[in-house]
Amino acid sequence: MSGEAGRIAMLADSVRADAQKMTEQALRLRDAAQELRLRSQVPGWFEEVVRGQIDRCMAASADLSVAAARLNEHARAILERGTAGQGRAGRRSEGGGTGEPPSTTGVAPESDPDRGSSDGAAGVLNRAEGP
Repeated sequence: MSGEAGRIAMLADSVRADAQKMTEQALRLRDAAQELRLRSQVPGWFEEVVRGQIDRCMAASADLSVAAARLNEHARAILERGTAGQGRAGRRSEGGGTGEPPSTTGVAPESDPDRGSSDGAAGVLNRAEGP
């Protein structure tokens, strides 16, 4: 792997790990909220606030997952250009010469089999309230 592509792939791994951390934070918040519900009365505003926080964690996780996928796509493009164009001078932009960022068509963080489902606050809260 070229140096630049390798650095970008490492960054993608770090960003993907950050996405996982955000999902884990949402799950911890869900669990803490469940404990509060069981141990004491919670104020009327509690549900809306906790759901909002969980939503934001899950949205950040999804955004970071998309960013990691784009970084990996970019690293692959660099490698492909290097293999296909060995000896050629000059570099094209990351969008394959168009000046546009790599496509994310078909990138869905919730369909990543290594990460599991990412269905937002409702799904996170519902898993806590399930059987």
